[in-house]
Amino acid sequence: MNILFAQIFALFSSLCLLVSFWQRKRKNILNLQILDSTFDIIQYILLGAYTGCLISLLGAMRAYAFKKRTNKLCLILFITLYIIASILTFNTYISFLPLFAAIIYTLVVWNKEEKNIRFFSIFVFMLWMIYDILVKAYVSSITDVILIISNSIAFYKLDNKRVDPNE
Repeated sequence: MNILFAQIFALFSSLCLLVSFWQRKRKNILNLQILDSTFDIIQYILLGAYTGCLISLLGAMRAYAFKKRTNKLCLILFITLYIIASILTFNTYISFLPLFAAIIYTLVVWNKEEKNIRFFSIFVFMLWMIYDILVKAYVSSITDVILIISNSIAFYKLDNKRVDPNE
């Protein structure tokens, strides 16, 4: 029964995350990502995936902190907290997947360069997809696939497309 409830919370999480990428204001994006992380926390608790749970909790805290400031101290603090959370909840080597995803995403969001955010988020969602499949977060893994495809298209169209010098 927990797996069913986990998938329901994953659906709410996925909707928040997908809608967040359509927001114009950074504040709204981060607010929806806080809500997304909150649903993820519940999902991962229900699945017994405690590394994903703590990483999601820290992700919500990071989104809140980054709404206020994005200095180097915040960056170092969150990377350190991610490492500590992963050590405390280490179960198998799959526990490293959310850790690597969180560190990469934190670095690129902190950097604020849209091209890097789009490019590296492809790899971030690949790591989360593998983790989500292994912990039976099936709805989240489907969302990860959608985001990988969407961000790949966005990267190609917006950042990697060759510009015709005659245009």
